[in-house]
Amino acid sequence: MAQHHDQHEVFMTPDDFLRSMTPGVKQPDGLGLDQYRRYDPKTISQRLNLDLDEDSIFYKLGSSGLITFSDYIFLLTVLSTSRRHFEIAFRMFDLNGDGDVDCEEFEKVAALIPLTTYFFGPKLNEKLTIEK
Repeated sequence: MAQHHDQHEVFMTPDDFLRSMTPGVKQPDGLGLDQYRRYDPKTISQRLNLDLDEDSIFYKLGSSGLITFSDYIFLLTVLSTSRRHFEIAFRMFDLNGDGDVDCEEFEKVAALIPLTTYFFGPKLNEKLTIEK
């Protein structure tokens, strides 16, 4: 894994991601993958020669094929969410019901997310009632 020196983000390659998802397979020894070094993702991806197809989700996530921690959580969430739950969540964002989510719809729903602390308290342990 590499770390970008400006944003202090940790990156992993698509192969790192697949190994992390495969039961019984650990990261290879001797490559220093348990140590952090500072790299610029633009130069390190060229040195790693990831050779990704432009249609690859890893390519489209950005950082030249390297995966940030937030990308990792996103991928884990997508992979662990059932199709039914994914459809329910998608319909929540599809405000006009046309089967597509545009940026405006996404931003409206995303803007509601900061309300969670108002609804559930600073520790997110309160209950939301119909009266509230």
